[in-house]
Amino acid sequence: MVYLQDFYSESGFRRDNSLQKTQDFDSVVELVQKEYPRLPAYNTKVIETILKLTEGHKLLNRNLLDVGSGYGYLSTEAVQHGYDVTALELGAAERIISEQMIGLSPLPVPFEDFETDLDSFSVILMTQVLEHAHDVDLWISKASNLLTNDGILAIAVPNFRNIFRMIIQENDPFICPPAHLNFFTAKNLSLLLQKHGLKTHDLQYQSMMPFSTFEKRLSGLGTKGLSAAYGMATYAQEVFDILHIGMVINIYARKIEAP
Repeated sequence: MVYLQDFYSESGFRRDNSLQKTQDFDSVVELVQKEYPRLPAYNTKVIETILKLTEGHKLLNRNLLDVGSGYGYLSTEAVQHGYDVTALELGAAERIISEQMIGLSPLPVPFEDFETDLDSFSVILMTQVLEHAHDVDLWISKASNLLTNDGILAIAVPNFRNIFRMIIQENDPFICPPAHLNFFTAKNLSLLLQKHGLKTHDLQYQSMMPFSTFEKRLSGLGTKGLSAAYGMATYAQEVFDILHIGMVINIYARKIEAP
């Protein structure tokens, strides 16, 4: 556990791309926009899905916990929609960028050690973080305890049934220990949530292949050729998502009041 904390404190969850260790806000924004042009729409969709699922539940507060908040893009979207955000992030560079982005200072605390009152949050986000957890059973149990009744746990994890894993097997880039320790399908993740009193209410698939993947392998195509190739790949990824073999599972589960 100490090893994992040190591993992520040094360079966050993005050890293999050009964002590693950067602390310059403008550089991060520019690089993220280039690498993941679909990211703003994705962030908006996540928060809008949460708003839809919490609509009409008048007893829910506006407290949101973002576990593994990264550079703070989802936290920013949540703040803009009126949520009071508490964020946890071990990566030092990520915390600096998050503070520059919205003035939010994530806590450098592992979720296992985070302490607060039970039933504190109406929403908990775990985006691209549960695959890194040492004990997923503990994480989901704790999340359930921290949620108010009818609260929403929103999780995004790599899809172990994605098209690329099925084709290239163990060479799938998501199979990368010690960074990724856990692997999920929609079924086994739903069963894990159900075990802890969380009922799945929405399931989405989202693929966002980084632009650098094409830039490295197809550099001979030139700027226009790269843009065309990326556009075709984006269309293909949308088809994969419809077929439920996209790269990432987005699952939204509601805490059911205990009898």
